[in-house]
Amino acid sequence: MKELRFAAAVAMLGLCLTGTAMAGPDWQSPPQNRAQYQGRYDGRQVAPPQYGDVRIIFGDAMLVAEQQARCARTQDMLQPGICFTGALQAMRNAGLSQAPVIAIPVGHADGPISGAVFDVSLAGAAPTATARSMANTSVALPRSCATLDGEAPHFMLESRGGLRVAQEQQLVVCGGAAPPGPSYRITQGPIPAAAPTPGARPAISGPTWPPAGTKVMSGASMPLASIVADCPPEAVLRDGMCFAQAIAQLNASPNLERAVMLGVTAPATAGQTFPDTAQYEIRRRRNGFGVHRRIFERSLLSAEDGCAPTGPVRFVVGSSDAGLSAAPQLEVRCGPPEAPRGLALWEFYGEHVFLATQGRCAASERLLGGGACFSGAIQYLRESGDTAVQVVMIESGAAPGASIGFNRASNLLVRAAPDFQSFTAEQAPSYEDGVPQPPGCQSAPNGADTRGVLVENGQSGRFYRRFMCPVQ
Repeated sequence: MKELRFAAAVAMLGLCLTGTAMAGPDWQSPPQNRAQYQGRYDGRQVAPPQYGDVRIIFGDAMLVAEQQARCARTQDMLQPGICFTGALQAMRNAGLSQAPVIAIPVGHADGPISGAVFDVSLAGAAPTATARSMANTSVALPRSCATLDGEAPHFMLESRGGLRVAQEQQLVVCGGAAPPGPSYRITQGPIPAAAPTPGARPAISGPTWPPAGTKVMSGASMPLASIVADCPPEAVLRDGMCFAQAIAQLNASPNLERAVMLGVTAPATAGQTFPDTAQYEIRRRRNGFGVHRRIFERSLLSAEDGCAPTGPVRFVVGSSDAGLSAAPQLEVRCGPPEAPRGLALWEFYGEHVFLATQGRCAASERLLGGGACFSGAIQYLRESGDTAVQVVMIESGAAPGASIGFNRASNLLVRAAPDFQSFTAEQAPSYEDGVPQPPGCQSAPNGADTRGVLVENGQSGRFYRRFMCPVQ
């Protein structure tokens, strides 16, 4: 039914309907609503977003080394300009053979800190300090948690008794959407309840996301055929490549029927990388050996859940006593997901529709066995000359402003006899509610009240649909 025609009909009935939603303190204009629909559609928020709990997740607790030009024990200056004496002594006192250590300025006060991180080892003849990539972190989030925008892992310098420790930690949200920030309120304690001691991994129960950072995944190494200047002529089997390793393997094992090699149609040296390679199968023949190219799966290196490739698979050349080899490598970026934006449940309104419910009216206007009263729809048909009109029948007592889901209503079609003296009601095959999906919103979770009718008064209402829309 067209809105203007319906409005004219109800004006004749004195129903005082309008094309906008009911006024009141609970009604709000949805995001982009008026600009998108020129004021025709209105809506209200019927449920707020479900935000998660903001918590602290701990990573490694690191010992500290001081940045200074000289060190009383020169052998403790494991890196230029960094004295590891205090960290090494703390490791020996605690019986640690390995520990992460962060380099800090001399005399830095407790609080936020940044610096280069080293993995220090006491194994071997002398201590060693290996720089750790600052792109990586030791904070591993439980699978129910996600990162907050602008809240990266960071270090807090603390004094724990006579020991100074830099604790890595991150503010995250668990169990829901990201609440409005950036001033987050920590609603629960950290996970775990206590920070770990240096050298101990944080104890988090259950599955976790991989810590954020980049890492390289490697596959099995295989012999590599390439163009070799001094290759024996009988081993140059295809495209100038030398298959000497496969031939030697077959000659050494008479019962072996075939050997497999990777191959590149170019000279190769250890440490070189190739973006692609082929796989070849070498078989015995009566008069020597034959080779043919095989189809093989290049994507055997699959990133684990929580990681995504940063580029294609590459092949890295290595060497051994037998000759050159190649192994697939894949660089992946890992880390937990970012928390979703908060989504509020909105109810948007479309076309007007007649309502039918229990009430006082003439017997000829009480259809469906004398149950509900269809006065408004019947008078509209008589006034307009239309032969049919859509009506939604709802339970009695529904107050204006109530949203009635279609699980509690019947969608009907009221037809008029040619003389407009008698009327019948039947189930409507379908309906047009006139509610498009607003930009940026998504369908509400399946439920009883995702679609229905808003009661405006006893004889009219408007169709609605519910959507999950982001908080602005």
